[in-house]
Amino acid sequence: MKKRNIFLLVVFACAMFVTKAQVTVTMTNVTEITAVKATFNAYFTNSGATVNSKGFMWSLNSDFSGATKQSVSGTTPGDFSYAITQAAKYLNPNTTYYVRAWVRTKTGSVYDTVFSSSHTFVTLPAVPPTATADDATNVMITSATLSGTISDFGDAASITGKGFVYGTTSNPTAATGTMIAVAGSVTASGLPKTFTADITNLFSGTTYYYRTYTLAKYNNTVTDTCYSEQKTFRTPYACDSVPYALTKDSVTITDAYLHWTPRAGQNSFEIDYGFAGHTAGEGTILPFTGSQAHLENLMGGRSYSAFVRASCGEVYSDWSEVVSFTTMPSLCAEVSGLHTEDVAHSSARIEWTPGSVTQTKWEIQFAKFSENYPMTYTTINNSPVFSPIGLTPNTKYKMKVRANCDPYYSDWTEEFTFTTLVMGLEEAEENYQVKVYPNPSENTIYFDKQDAQVQKVEIYNAMGANLYTMEDVPESINLARFGQGIYFIHITSAKGVQIEKVIIK
Repeated sequence: MKKRNIFLLVVFACAMFVTKAQVTVTMTNVTEITAVKATFNAYFTNSGATVNSKGFMWSLNSDFSGATKQSVSGTTPGDFSYAITQAAKYLNPNTTYYVRAWVRTKTGSVYDTVFSSSHTFVTLPAVPPTATADDATNVMITSATLSGTISDFGDAASITGKGFVYGTTSNPTAATGTMIAVAGSVTASGLPKTFTADITNLFSGTTYYYRTYTLAKYNNTVTDTCYSEQKTFRTPYACDSVPYALTKDSVTITDAYLHWTPRAGQNSFEIDYGFAGHTAGEGTILPFTGSQAHLENLMGGRSYSAFVRASCGEVYSDWSEVVSFTTMPSLCAEVSGLHTEDVAHSSARIEWTPGSVTQTKWEIQFAKFSENYPMTYTTINNSPVFSPIGLTPNTKYKMKVRANCDPYYSDWTEEFTFTTLVMGLEEAEENYQVKVYPNPSENTIYFDKQDAQVQKVEIYNAMGANLYTMEDVPESINLARFGQGIYFIHITSAKGVQIEKVIIK
């Protein structure tokens, strides 16, 4: 009887061992996954154990090293879950995680933790804030105003900074462009948020690319620099505008100063000056920097016109409005307009324009073209006319004139030449001469050579300078390129030289 009781005790004890308390934990799934959020779902069963706590743990590693642990309230068996938000724990975007559920039990003073199997999930890529770059305004040669708008936070928990990045290459970044931050907070409740920034020290005539940037903080550790689509603008060339307010001062006999107001970004210029009435771009052109030009070596008592334009490398502005000025008369101004009024086979009449109304005395150097000038001068008083006689027919002569303003003298004129006629040419019949018409003329003169055997045609200005030479008589020639004035047509034929005075008005 005692042995039977012992057997029953052993059997009872074994039965008690088999049916002792037990907890089973199952990881159901992970739902509501975003870039930084997720919800963990699990359940557990309990057959008599004392449950102390439950929850989840997750890690970047499959062995759960460095895992984050989170308790969930309640000890009743069944479903339980935990939702991660930025305000509590956090996840990183586009990252693989390992998660498992756990239940902790207590037997007496002994604790034990039961784990589910692990579950793997991947967070989504972060959705950046939505921002757009708006059109640039106030675009000047070296500055512009940029503007942008933030319309949505995306997955960002906060936006810790904003501004613009710009440069001369497409799609600028913090590494390739210039960043300019814009102060002021951005909250989700304050959207849309528009912000602006003025940028300076730009280059003229340059295309710039720009984008907005936002510093998006998705959780406590991950901050991303997000860029909008790019926009572009082009700064104007400094030479798109014409310098203005061209003036003159300090005009002397040989010098004058010009002043002007540059446009923004302009520091290099060209001055075009010449005798009054000249066309812009066809005078003497000199480079200058700054906003002032000093003109030197001018002729006394002459009227000048001048223009200014900005120079930007190979790009130029248009010419400015004209400014005119007249230099002071020289102490003894140089004469001008030297020309022949009448040439015969043995005589000639040469006239000129005095350098000033007070000039009444001049000196002449005169010789055959092939000979040196004599050591003595011929003096002319009162009237600016020189009439040499006893000349050799069909011979070229040269001469220079200077004013004698005792005790001062003007400079000598440029050398003037003319050729006397062949003996008897002035009495020849008209039918061998070339007809030149109309005279005066607006621009073009015409020739009718009739029966003349022409060898050469030369055109001289009033100063005796050869402007054009041809071997035969043309039907016509346009003298407009030489300007208004008096011209002398020398027509050389077998019978001598025919000289025709033509006025272009």
